[in-house]
Amino acid sequence: MEDNKTHNILFVVAYKNFNEEEYFETKKILTKSGFTIRNASSYIGQAFGETGATTKIDMLFSEINAVEYDAIVFIGGYGAISFWDDWRANGLAKLFASNSKVVAGIGNGCIVIANSGILKNIDATCENVNETAMKIAGANFIDKNIVISDNIITSKTSADLAKEFANTIIKSLG
Repeated sequence: MEDNKTHNILFVVAYKNFNEEEYFETKKILTKSGFTIRNASSYIGQAFGETGATTKIDMLFSEINAVEYDAIVFIGGYGAISFWDDWRANGLAKLFASNSKVVAGIGNGCIVIANSGILKNIDATCENVNETAMKIAGANFIDKNIVISDNIITSKTSADLAKEFANTIIKSLG
């Protein structure tokens, strides 16, 4: 990592029903590589995964300063659907992209990025069930596990893909 990097990554996590594999696997790999992870959501406190695991939400969307982070990661899961049309979550994707930061999404988190407008005419992927939503947002849907378009990373979901997703973020920040 370059010296001008912050070594901080912001995760956007639904306070209810986030995908635990996407969250914990990605966080583990990024943390082992020297990154500090902070969690943001629409509520402060305890967030609950789809099968009951928990994590702490550190800050509200309104408290985020993009300059303090190298990347933003939109974690999927059923709960991430609540952010698809959330102006605050969409605004964060735009803010990070306009500051030339890495913007990454996995699973349902990809549609938050798409709905922000930053994927217009950009190659991206998501779960096949969400392909229509991705296309409506103007993205060029590519049926691959992970798609990298400049500083934007989109990924389908699975435990194995979470590992590849995390490593792709590390390479992009290298």
